[in-house]
Amino acid sequence: MGQKLTSGLQSRSGSQYLLLSVRRLGCGPAIARQGNSVGTFYTDEQILEAITALESYSPGVWEIMKKMAAIAEPDLEIYEKEQTAIVRALTVVLPKMPFVGQAEKPHEAENLLLIDVRKAIREAVDTNKVAP
Repeated sequence: MGQKLTSGLQSRSGSQYLLLSVRRLGCGPAIARQGNSVGTFYTDEQILEAITALESYSPGVWEIMKKMAAIAEPDLEIYEKEQTAIVRALTVVLPKMPFVGQAEKPHEAENLLLIDVRKAIREAVDTNKVAP
C-alpha cells in the first residue's frame, strides 16, 4: 500500500513525501501538512494512508467521494450506485487500518477516522471551488 507512493521518494523529507503523495492522489492541501492538522483525530499520514487504502481497494472512489460531497442532494436514487461503492469501500477498508484495529476501542477509532476522511474530502472539494 505505502510502497506504491514511496517508490523513488525515500531520499525526500517526510513533509515533502507527504505533499507529493497527496498531490498524486489529488487530495489537495487538506492533508498536505506534516503531523496532526487542527481539528483532526489522526495524523495527516494516517489519513493519507486510509485514503490510499480506499483508493487501492476501489480505484476512483476518492473522486466519487468528492463528487458526492459537492452534490446538493446526494441521496437521490440516481446516485445509488456511487453511494453503494463509497459505503462498501469505507466498510471494508477502515476497520482494517492497523491503527484502527490496534485501538482500545476499534469501533470508536473507525468512526473518528471516518470523520477525518470526511474532513479531507470536504476540504478538497472546497479547495477546488476556490482554485482558478
